[in-house]
Amino acid sequence: MTGYDKSENRCHLPGTGEEDCRSLRAKGHERMDEMKGAYYTKQYRNVFAECGHSQEEIDAKLKDAFHTVFYGAEGEKFYFEAGDDMGYFEDTGNFDARTEGMSYAMMMCVQMDMKNEFDRVWKWARTYMYMEDGYNKGYFAWSCQTNGTKNDRGPAPDGEEFFAMALFFASHRWGDGEGIFNYSQEAKNILSACIHNGEKEPGDPIMEPENYLIRFIPSRKFSDPSYHCPHFYELFAEWANEEDRDFWKKAAQASRDYLKKACHPETGLAAEYAYYDGKPYPEEQDVFGRHDWYYSDSVISAQCQKREQIQAVVVISSLTGAQRRIPKTLHTLFRIRTVRG
Repeated sequence: MTGYDKSENRCHLPGTGEEDCRSLRAKGHERMDEMKGAYYTKQYRNVFAECGHSQEEIDAKLKDAFHTVFYGAEGEKFYFEAGDDMGYFEDTGNFDARTEGMSYAMMMCVQMDMKNEFDRVWKWARTYMYMEDGYNKGYFAWSCQTNGTKNDRGPAPDGEEFFAMALFFASHRWGDGEGIFNYSQEAKNILSACIHNGEKEPGDPIMEPENYLIRFIPSRKFSDPSYHCPHFYELFAEWANEEDRDFWKKAAQASRDYLKKACHPETGLAAEYAYYDGKPYPEEQDVFGRHDWYYSDSVISAQCQKREQIQAVVVISSLTGAQRRIPKTLHTLFRIRTVRG
């Protein structure tokens, strides 16, 4: 054992004394403060500006990108208006509208202060995708034809959680309206179904009641690592129905713990489907195809897992020379952190 070693203030790094350890700990806390999200700091990073671009350049780039996505040429845009007050986001590879794309579109709209487009997309989803009754009551059909006909009457749970988060953001940005535009109430209703479906009538919850993990689909007891959004669950724990808040708080921690099991320790990548213990799910390939290996959606899990790792080793950025006797993976993370700040 080397270095400073008082029972309540241990520091076993080679060649460090009491003052060195205090300095390292202070620097670590400073960096952890720097990494707190904008929810806490009220300061929103502008990475383009940090890279030296002017605000004029940044505004022009964002405007051009969003114009292309929403109002660009045929073959480039994803957004299509339907009638006087609705619109949908098309999956141009499958020529349908999916809850994943629709909810992501709403998230983009609320962040860009595009209320008209947000309301149009939400009304289309609520009109054609939402299931008013039956086994999946309170959820959204994951795929619809662009005329609104449901291709399937089952949900894909990442859609539900992104719908709910976008609606809460809309409530905070624009205030609640009437009916389906009472954004916060609609979000609470979705989250309530995710936890309580099946308690009083036929159905299944999206969130596993035994371990607080999100299911791949309500009827299957395994997960999809890309669905895990612990940062969402932290906010659901503040904004959902009062009786559901403790569940979401536990879900946030359970989700973070799960990602550490499901994601590869060096790459951060995960299988598209995985058991609750994080191991790849190889079953039912005759139903779903093969998904026990890395697939495109898993990059979302990788980003979340990497951030968790970075937070865990942030103090490494205070070390120098021979003190950096740490695994190669953590050296990589250290270099990433140094670039960031």
